[in-house]
Amino acid sequence: MSVTDPLLKDLKGHAAKLLITFSTEGRITDYDPSLQPFCEILEKIFQQGLNESFQVHKPECWIWLENVASPHHKTSFAYSSSVSKAKNTARVLTDRGRFRLLARLCLSKGVLHHPVEIMLENQAQWGTYKTNSILGDEILGQIFLSVLLQCGKLKFDLNLSNALFLDETWMLPAFENLEFVPCKQLGLVVGFTGGKGAVVVKAQSSGVAAEDDKVMIGDVVTEINGMEITSATRTKLGSIMKQAEGQPIQLSVLRARQTDGKIFPPIQRLLLRLGLHLEIVDRNRPKSKEKQDNVIGFPVEYMGSVLVGAQGDVSKICTGITKVVAEPQTSFKVQMEILEMGVKVTATGTNETICNHTFMEISSCGKYERLPEYFAYIAGDSTSCNTSSEFYCFIFRSGNHEDIANILYSIAQGFQRTHWAV
Repeated sequence: MSVTDPLLKDLKGHAAKLLITFSTEGRITDYDPSLQPFCEILEKIFQQGLNESFQVHKPECWIWLENVASPHHKTSFAYSSSVSKAKNTARVLTDRGRFRLLARLCLSKGVLHHPVEIMLENQAQWGTYKTNSILGDEILGQIFLSVLLQCGKLKFDLNLSNALFLDETWMLPAFENLEFVPCKQLGLVVGFTGGKGAVVVKAQSSGVAAEDDKVMIGDVVTEINGMEITSATRTKLGSIMKQAEGQPIQLSVLRARQTDGKIFPPIQRLLLRLGLHLEIVDRNRPKSKEKQDNVIGFPVEYMGSVLVGAQGDVSKICTGITKVVAEPQTSFKVQMEILEMGVKVTATGTNETICNHTFMEISSCGKYERLPEYFAYIAGDSTSCNTSSEFYCFIFRSGNHEDIANILYSIAQGFQRTHWAV
């Protein structure tokens, strides 16, 4: 096998982008546009070339990753505890889902290289991988290990509770923790299917949970006061609520709708299995947003734009933000829309278009941790950021940190749609 491999090349590219994010922001979150493709390539490498003789069924890397956590191999506690958590949680039901959760746990703890080190030392004896695969080749295996060692030095600040749909996809739905005043009933009717959480099929308008559209039809409740809610615990809902009597109620909720207004595909499949027509979900969209003078998008403040040079990577985000803070431009309120193919910004009131960039033009997005109300994206001066010679940073401000997170996540998802379309 050649000492180069397309998967390794792509992995290194995304790892380099993650390193830039870490160096500028101090951490990597679920909203980073390079995280999902990085994880998808990780999975391909771990799955590539598994010997069929290694398992009775279709080969899954989870099997050997779980075995490595046994005391016999003397791996770290951080790794073995990660395996235990991925194995015992009710949030994932398949070996593929367990691998994905394990990868996220290991990235968060900086120990993803541990099992690879052990496997490479024993590959000749175990024969886990075919010799024409990355992990079956001595040189390529060491290159892969070096990338994981580098990633072990980064801080991954991931929401590890958002794992319910890892059986199906690396994509993550919007996740929210909510708190309600003490009450005997939340006013929700839920359904269960596919071993997942409690899908809201009805929200009583007079109920606490439906107030101000905090919980809506189609949302999935995954925890009540720290207790995981799955098909297995459905009969305990009454006792869980009774135990919480007189105390605030805390819910963990996965949102049915993404920031672009579309229903998260795995949740859409759950709704259809429960016989819940999508028209019902549409009719129960937040009324408060529908009545805001037909305003679409996120209300933010446009702070201006600055030239950041011939490179448009994420390291230039803090450069652009600090420039506009040091030399303020005329700011005004705008509506920011994240569309299927790009980002559109219009002035509030006049509807004048301020910015209109496709995801092909946008090279990066992010925020500056020292100025948490500021965020930005960078776009090139050509129809594709790959052919641009100059890059401009467009800076915005919002006091709603949830909106900022949703905007950056939506742009990140836009990058992925663009990559798939090429």
